[in-house]
Amino acid sequence: MVPSKVALIFGNGRAAEQMARILCSTGQQVTVVGEKGEFEARFRQQLKADIQTRHPFVFLDDLKNQQDLFEARLSRLQFAKDVGDLEADIELIVDAGNGGQGFGEARNKFPKVPCATLVNQKAEASSSENILLFLQADPQCIQLRLFEPLESTRIYEILAQPRSEKASVKKLREILQKAGIIEVTANEGEQASALIKNWQKTMQPLECLESEVEDLLSEHSTDANARRHTVMH
Repeated sequence: MVPSKVALIFGNGRAAEQMARILCSTGQQVTVVGEKGEFEARFRQQLKADIQTRHPFVFLDDLKNQQDLFEARLSRLQFAKDVGDLEADIELIVDAGNGGQGFGEARNKFPKVPCATLVNQKAEASSSENILLFLQADPQCIQLRLFEPLESTRIYEILAQPRSEKASVKKLREILQKAGIIEVTANEGEQASALIKNWQKTMQPLECLESEVEDLLSEHSTDANARRHTVMH
């Protein structure tokens, strides 16, 4: 049975898996609509890597703490074949699969629930005319840009439309802030994209990109340190 207060995720790629890990890290129950397939294996592998990075093994008890944290977050992930039988209290819908029949069914069944449509830094805000038309018609649905590799940048940009529901934007910000993912402005987003493109071209270590993103946030915000050092739960 699907637990209450659930976030629904549509998609089986990297973006869907990342959002599942982000949400599970905040204590959110997550249901991925689709088959487990390789999704769960990728989720497990990267979840373990996340925990080992952010909660390194130093003392003997740390190993048990890492395992407990891994099992707790993993227990928040479930799968459903479709949305037809879902009766849970859905509080967020995430489209990480370029829309689809299941996503449309979820919007029809839960029309007042905030929704995030994901794009990455390579995508332009106007990349899909159909998506833009959908967003303009659905004020609950917000376009969210993730900057890859998210594990290193940990930044996102909200591409709100004029009719975007303020409560939906606020809900997304609260969830991502709780997970330690930092919002950037449009100007910061452009500069971050340039940094990522240069990093990919020069094949520098990830540490270089992380340092450059840190510097970017420091340059553009008086509370950059507070933004960057949000603690992940």
